[in-house]
Amino acid sequence: MPLFFLKGLLVGLSISAPVGPMGLLCIRRTLAFGRLSGMLTGLGVATADGTYSTLAAFGVAVISQVLTEHGLHFRLFGAAVLLLLGARIFFSAVQAALPDEKTTARRNLALYLTALMLGLSNPLAILFFSAVFAGSGLADTGGSLLAGCMLVAGVISGSLLWWVALSTIVSLLGRKLSPRALSWINRASGLLIALFGVLMLFR
Repeated sequence: MPLFFLKGLLVGLSISAPVGPMGLLCIRRTLAFGRLSGMLTGLGVATADGTYSTLAAFGVAVISQVLTEHGLHFRLFGAAVLLLLGARIFFSAVQAALPDEKTTARRNLALYLTALMLGLSNPLAILFFSAVFAGSGLADTGGSLLAGCMLVAGVISGSLLWWVALSTIVSLLGRKLSPRALSWINRASGLLIALFGVLMLFR
């Protein structure tokens, strides 16, 4: 059983590590609001990964089919959110967050929920997880509920591990950046996030 957890951990790390719109969003939020904000963003993404990996691991065919059939609507929603976020980030000012800076519970919840919605905006992730599990032999849990749970727990843990590491590193480096450098990073992040939204629309 531990083998399923370890392999799931590697899957979670591998899908989270490439820098995409969520990675840029995590970096920007960490610089603007502190490490906790970056972690909450990562937690939202990890929750979405866990949701789709659960559907893939346990073969919940009806839900998976409905989400896949309406994938276009989800992607349109995700693209619109990315475009709005990118524009908002590009035109906003940012300065390095203080180590002891605290955000309100309402803002923390908003950070988590927006990341979760963006993560869920691509239901085709079910097909991705299904393909990865099948190709690596992870789909063969022998019908064991425990094995499936260990697999999903590994995916979530791997995803969380990456986001915690990323937000921690960015938080440490952000304190050493000049206001000018932070401004350029902020604009570049906003532009790239909006670009991901445009690409999602065309795709």
